[in-house]
Amino acid sequence: MSTVLLAVIAVILCVLFRILNVNSQPQKPVIYGRDRSFIENILFISPFLNEPYIPTRLWGFSGHVQTILHSLIGRVRCPWPIGGRVSLVLPDKSTLTYDLYEPVGNEHE
Repeated sequence: MSTVLLAVIAVILCVLFRILNVNSQPQKPVIYGRDRSFIENILFISPFLNEPYIPTRLWGFSGHVQTILHSLIGRVRCPWPIGGRVSLVLPDKSTLTYDLYEPVGNEHE
């Protein structure tokens, strides 16, 4: 192989590693809030929030790989969903919106 081809491959790999955040180190989450005692209570109740989050190596650091895989594989024989969007105005004047879909087949799980 020529040196130029190896250099191009190395640059492409470096860009991919940078975009996908594969070399990022797991970090402890930072929780912000106005009331410090509330945050301390939350951290006391759920101590796992003090531990660093370690995502899966391939797609945990960046959702790009999941998006690409789903666009290639996820729609192979996917039926078109039948349903509609439901919107409700709640008493506090906020809007609750959700999608309601019909079952695709007659099979029961």
